[in-house]
Amino acid sequence: MSVEISTLVTVLAAGITLMLLSYLYRENLFFRIAEHAYIGAAAAYTTLINIDSMWINYLYPRVARGEWWFWLTVPIGLLYLFFFTRKYFYFYRYPTAIVLGVSIGTIVARYIKTQFLEQIRYTISESTTTVVILPKPIDGILLAIGVVTALFYFYFTIEFKGPLNTIAKIGRYTLVAGFGGSFALTIMSRVTLFIGRLRFLYFTHPAPYVCVLAGIVLIIGIIMDYMKKGKTGQT
Repeated sequence: MSVEISTLVTVLAAGITLMLLSYLYRENLFFRIAEHAYIGAAAAYTTLINIDSMWINYLYPRVARGEWWFWLTVPIGLLYLFFFTRKYFYFYRYPTAIVLGVSIGTIVARYIKTQFLEQIRYTISESTTTVVILPKPIDGILLAIGVVTALFYFYFTIEFKGPLNTIAKIGRYTLVAGFGGSFALTIMSRVTLFIGRLRFLYFTHPAPYVCVLAGIVLIIGIIMDYMKKGKTGQT
């Protein structure tokens, strides 16, 4: 029984993968079905994970310690349901305002530490320790020059002339190199996911048979499209 279920899951996964990849030909009904199924499943899974984590990791430990006031988060959260009513929609604004306020305060404090202070500390520590200790001082030198010139590129108080213009150009080149590396990393991650799905379709039994069936359906669909276009052109 488990083998049959595993085979069914493999066939279903291969079918949905091919339905999503059919977008490479053009947008079609199969792609829209797979897209909506994927989004719905992802939303349901995320909702269940959030409910489970909030109860087990957040609410239950505090209530078990006798901190009863944490039960107030339940009715506040239920106010989100008023989003679906016109008459009492304003109740929906209260939990939204609370969550946005707390989130903005938390995110700002976190970003100041991680994206500002930690970046300064990392740049100074890596530049100095690399230049003094490690056998490759060029890394630390390039890191320090790149950070300083990139920051100087956004200094708009004075006009860039002479040496200042050269420093700004170096900063611009540093930013372009950073953006290029980030874009290349994003592309490589997507290519890795694509290769993983292709390996699944090729090596996982009986996914190759599903690919053959999908190929036949695609060829028939292309032929029918050409025949339809030919008839339309004749009329």
